[in-house]
Amino acid sequence: MSLISSEMREVKGVTYCALTIGEVSGEIPRHLLSGEQECGYIYRDGTLSELYYSRIMDQGGMRSILYDTPLMIPVTEIGQRFPHQIKERFVELSQAMQAVPRTFFQNERGFIPSWRLYIFEEGGAALLPSRLSDLILYSASQKDRVNHINRYHRPDIHSPFALCHQLAQLLYLSLAGFAPFEIEEVRLTAYRPIPSVIAVKGLNAVSGETLDRILAMPISKQRTEVSGAYSASENLSWFDTQIQGLSFDRDEEGPPNNELGTYRSELMKKGQKREFWRKKGMGIAAVAVALIIILTVTIGALRRAAEPPYTAGMSAPQVIEEFFKAQNDLNIEQMNASLARGVSNPFEKEVTMFFVNDRVRMAYEQIDALITPEEFVASGGESIPATSMLYGVGDLTVTEKSDNTFLAEYLYYTPVLDSENTESSEVYRGTVVLNRVEFTLSDEKGYELITDIKELGFEKVKEIEIPYSR
Repeated sequence: MSLISSEMREVKGVTYCALTIGEVSGEIPRHLLSGEQECGYIYRDGTLSELYYSRIMDQGGMRSILYDTPLMIPVTEIGQRFPHQIKERFVELSQAMQAVPRTFFQNERGFIPSWRLYIFEEGGAALLPSRLSDLILYSASQKDRVNHINRYHRPDIHSPFALCHQLAQLLYLSLAGFAPFEIEEVRLTAYRPIPSVIAVKGLNAVSGETLDRILAMPISKQRTEVSGAYSASENLSWFDTQIQGLSFDRDEEGPPNNELGTYRSELMKKGQKREFWRKKGMGIAAVAVALIIILTVTIGALRRAAEPPYTAGMSAPQVIEEFFKAQNDLNIEQMNASLARGVSNPFEKEVTMFFVNDRVRMAYEQIDALITPEEFVASGGESIPATSMLYGVGDLTVTEKSDNTFLAEYLYYTPVLDSENTESSEVYRGTVVLNRVEFTLSDEKGYELITDIKELGFEKVKEIEIPYSR
C-alpha cells in the first residue's frame, strides 16, 4: 500500500497541508535536520517564491511534513484529480522546474524522485528540495520507493535529457494509469513501451505518436535533441515544444479497453520467449555443439580430401589472414579449409559455440547477436546494439619467422560472459587480449596448407565498457 499522500490537517487550531511520507521508524538521521533548512519553491502565475516546511510530526505511527500552504497534490495523482487538464498541469509543472535555480535538480542520473513534485488545486506547483527528499527516502516504504523512483529508470538515458523523459513518463502514467516501463512484459522486451494509443483509450493518434517517440528515443537522438551544455531542467523547454498544440483528452466512458489486454498478453509471450532464450540459449546451444562439431569435422575432412581448398593460389600470409577472417565470420568450414590432414584447429569449439548461439537467436528473435571489431570501428566505435556482443580478431599482423613459419599477432575481443551483460544493462562489458599464434605451412601439394598451429601465449590489454544503443 502506498503511504505517501497529502491532506489538509488541523493541528492545535492551525490548518496545515500535511504530506504523509511513511511510517515512523526510529529517530530521523541528525544530518537531515541539522543546519539551515534547505528551501523548496512555489511557482504560481510566473512567479517563484521560497517554500519552507513548518514542522515534522509523528502521529499515530505515521510521519508527516507540515506546510503552511493550500493542499499540495502529488504529481502522480494528476490523472485522477484533473482528467481534463492533464496537459495544462504538466506544462505548468515543466515551467516551474525550469524557473528554479539550475542546481536544484542536479544529480548523477538526471532523474528525480517524483515525491518532489506537487501541484495546487487552483494552479501552480510546489517543488521540494533535495535534503527533504532524502528524509522522505528514509521514511518511505519499499512500495513508495518503487512508485516514485524505480519505475522511471531505464537504460540509455542521456542525463541532460532525463527530466524530459521523466515528464513524458509521468504524462503517460497520468493518461494510462501505469508507467511505461514498470510492467514486466515491457522490461522483458527491451524496454519498448506499449503504444500510447493502445494504453490510453480514445487518445489522439498524433499525440500518442509524439509521446511514444519521446519514450523510445535512442540515446544518440537524445544527444542531438537537447543540449549537453544545459541542465536537465533547462532542457525541459524542449519537452514543452513537443506537446504544444496537442490534445491529451481520453475516452473515459464506454466498455473496457480490450485491445490493451490482448496486446499485453502477446507482449508477455514475446518477453517470456526472449527471457527463455537469454537464460537457456547457451545450454541448448551446448547440446547442439557436439552434433555440429561432428558434422563440421566430417564434412570438412571429406571436402579437403577431394579437392584443393578455396585458398589455393594464395601466399602463406594470405592463407593465415583468411583463417582469421573466417573466424570473424564464424565459418568453421573456411577456417579448416587450408588445414593439412590431422591438424587441429584450437579455436574450433569456441567459434562453434558462438556460431550456434548466433544462429539460434537469429532463428527465434531475428537478432544478429555478434558484431566484429571491424564492424564496430566502421560504425563509429561509440556504441553497440543492446542485443549484440563484440567478438573476433582485429589489428592482425603476420610476420615471417623462417621459410615456413609465420607469427600472427592480433587483438582478440571477447565478451565478459556474466550476468551483467544483459539487454537491460546500461553498457556492454568485454575483454581485449593480445594473442600470439605461430603457423607452419607447406606447399607440397602445389598450394599452401597449414601443417601446424601453436598458441604462444596471450596478454590481457584492457577491459572495455561500451554504451548500448537502442
